[in-house]
Parts: sequence; structure tokens; C-alpha cells
Amino acid sequence: MGLSCSLRCHCDGGVACNIDTGACLGGRCQSGWSGHSCFVGPRDLAYGKPAKQSTVYVNYTEPAKAVDGVITKDVVPHGSCTHTDPHGIHPEAWWEVDLGGVKQIRTINIVYRQMYTFRMSGFYLYVSNSSIAHNIHQVLRTAHLCYHDHGPGLPSYIQSLSCPVSGRYVIFYNKRPADYEPQNVRYYNKTTAVIELCEVQVLGGCPPGRKGISCDQVCDAGTFGLDCTQTCHCATSDCNKQTGVCTTTGCSAGWRGTSCDQACTYHKFGLDCTQTCHCANSDCDRRTGVCNVHGCTEGWRGDTCSQACTNQTFGRDCTQTCNCASSDCDGRTGVCDVRGCTEGWKGRTCSQACTNHTFGRDCTQTCQCANSDCDGRTGVCKVPGCLGWIGNSCSQVQKPTVPTTNHLSEVSNNNDVTTGYAVVGSILAISLGCNIGFIIHCLRMRSREIQTPTPSTELHTYHIPDNDSKYEELNSTKTDHTCNIYDTIGR
Repeated sequence: MGLSCSLRCHCDGGVACNIDTGACLGGRCQSGWSGHSCFVGPRDLAYGKPAKQSTVYVNYTEPAKAVDGVITKDVVPHGSCTHTDPHGIHPEAWWEVDLGGVKQIRTINIVYRQMYTFRMSGFYLYVSNSSIAHNIHQVLRTAHLCYHDHGPGLPSYIQSLSCPVSGRYVIFYNKRPADYEPQNVRYYNKTTAVIELCEVQVLGGCPPGRKGISCDQVCDAGTFGLDCTQTCHCATSDCNKQTGVCTTTGCSAGWRGTSCDQACTYHKFGLDCTQTCHCANSDCDRRTGVCNVHGCTEGWRGDTCSQACTNQTFGRDCTQTCNCASSDCDGRTGVCDVRGCTEGWKGRTCSQACTNHTFGRDCTQTCQCANSDCDGRTGVCKVPGCLGWIGNSCSQVQKPTVPTTNHLSEVSNNNDVTTGYAVVGSILAISLGCNIGFIIHCLRMRSREIQTPTPSTELHTYHIPDNDSKYEELNSTKTDHTCNIYDTIGR
């Protein structure tokens, strides 16, 4: 029904309806619907309620036409739309319905005059606990704004607007010039605001725990509240359909609260959100606790970063090792609970290896290796050899030893040998000296003989070949005065 058949009929058995009014040709409305046009739903809080508007154009355009349950497309004498005065200057126009008390509102449906939506441009929809008739601007300042049309084109003549709020008065308001004026519209008036409403429905929600057009259905498992729009997350049971409180205490993983409808907060997860994840770079999955971005803070490890560091580990993801002698260490800082490091380690966290020829607990001992450093735990030189020290770790002072009898004998024998060598050396030195002296003496004598002239008789004697006696005499006497260096040395 309606312009371009844009509205749906609610006739029983799917029979046709009047295309202008929506009235069912069979006379019966679909279950849950009522009114002349079968357009009044079971939760229409505005149907038949008192209504007011700023001005009335003619007597058949009174404000009650918008809540009579009749849908028509015009304001002709047999139509059913409101109309404020279009004449004169009326920069503001309004229409309101009194729901008779503060009601819980869910949705507001509007059907405007179909051919005049340019007059609807820029409209405001409010919910208030005070009537706009008392003081327009004061009421609008405190009212709840559900919707404001802001263009840029013309609004649809059918509006279904969500407005989940409590209030007594529903107000349709407009002004000229509009905040967002339509462009190139022939009959648009910049000085006079006009309102033409054919039907306004204010739909309330079903009572908590109920749903459906007639609110005759109970909420499904896991849902509760108004229109069954809220969800409970009970661990082992369903929840109360009105309050959401779990029948059996305890929320499912990732949820908390008396109705188990509150998600775990930052770094909390698990049943009733009682567990804590220690993610370094992100939050964690509220159900499983797994970090959204991998990496734990100092002192924690595991997929959920909920396992504390143990067994001498610390730091991010427990990847560092402390080497405490008699205790574990702080999982965050690595500082030993009881002071003291194991062999080979030093520092506040006992994570620094011994260096520079040190070893043992806290690296307080020193090794005296000649050719290398030593093992930080045992002190044993990595390359054998000590520097004035003894022991595997070259850390023991060498003590002087007392000579034994055998040792003394060996020393005595060694001394005798040494003495013998000294005597032989002395004799050789004396002999050499004497020979050298004798040789010098002979050379001097030889030099003298050469310088002294030899008698002629002695020379004739040398040349008498047959005189054996003289030869013998010469041979025996002169030879004594001739020195042969080699013969002397031979002796």
C-alpha cells in the first residue's frame, strides 16, 4: 500500500488490502496487528494518545491524525495526516505526543506526506520528559536528540529510527531556514516551517525476558533482558531471562559479573576473568589468555604468559639464566633470593661468567695459568702450564723442599766432577802459558844470533866434506844454539 506500494499490509491469511489506507479487504488483521489499516503493532505506545502541534491548518489536519492508526497519503478531507499552518511566517513548527508516562522506547516509525518531503528537510526528532508546549527552547536543550536530518538530498517519507531511551514525550521539530536546505526545490519555503505527519509509531520493547511482535515468546537460551537483546555467558547453566543472573554460579571463560555479561578487562582471562596474562606487547584473548602479539613481560612465560619463571630463569619469556648458589632468583630482575653465585659466575644476577683468570663461587679465586685463561668453575687451565704456581688450577704456592741423603750424594758427586774439571783446566792453562813463554824466548835468541857475525873458521869447517870429526863437532855444538819451534813443541 501507499506511494509506490512501499508499505506492507498486515492482513490475516495474506489477503489484499486497500492500496491507499491499508485496510484489509477481508476485515481481519494479522495476529498482533490492529487498527483501521492493520498498522498498529502490539507495542505501539503512541496509538490513540493525546497529541499537540504548534499550529493547525484546517480542522481535518489536527495532530491526532498522526496517531489514529490510519495510513493515508494525503491531507484531503478523508485523509489522515496532520498539517501545520503554511501561511504567514512561522520559522519554527513542532508536533508532540504524550505517552501518558515515562516509557521505555526502542524505535520510532514515521510516515510523512508522500509528495512533500522537501518540507521535512532538516527535521529533528526528540524524546523528553517535558512538553514542548511549555517552553520550546528550554525543553529542547534538555531533551534527548534521537535524530537530525542533515541532507544532502531529500529525506525518505518513511523513517524507522532507533531511539533506545526512556521518556514521556516524543517531539517532531523543524525550523526555517533549515540547517541543510534542499537545492533547486520549487516549493521550498525559507521562512516558514511546515509539518505534515501521516502516522507516528512509538514502539516500546517487550518486558524483560520476552520477545516477538506480541511479546509472547520467552528469550532463547543465553539471552535475557528487554527484547532478549542481552547475552549471558554462564559456565554450566542458563540465566534468569529477566535479570541475566546465572542459575548456577560461575561465568564461562572470558566473562564476569553477576549476569556474566561483562567481558574480561585488560590482561584478564579465563573463568570469571580470574587469571592474568602478562603480555609484553598487547592484550590477550579473554577466553584462552593467548597474547594477541607474542611476547611475555619480565618474569613470565608460556602461550598465555601466565607461568612464572622457575629453575633459575628470569627476564622476558624467562630466556635468561641466573646461577645462584643456594636459592632461585627473582623472575623479573634475576637477583638471587639468597646472595651468592655458583662456581663460574658473578654479578647481581649471577649471569656474568668469570673472566681474567678468575674462577669459583662469585669468581673470587685466581688461577695463574701461563698460556691461557682457566675454566670458570674448576679453575683448570685451558692450556696446561703455570706461572710460578702449581696445581691443576695453578692456584697453589710452590713450597721449598728439604734435600734428602741421596740428593746430598748426588750433589757431592756433582761437586767432585766440577772440581776435576777445574784442575784439568788449570793445568792446561799453565802449560799453555809456559810454552808460549818458551817460544818467545827462543825467538829472541834467534834474533840475537842473526845479528852476531860468525867466525870464518867455523864457516870453513862447514864446507870440509871429508873431515868427519869437524862435522861431528859442528853438528853437536851448533845444534844446541838452534831452536826448532816445532821440535820444542813436540817435546
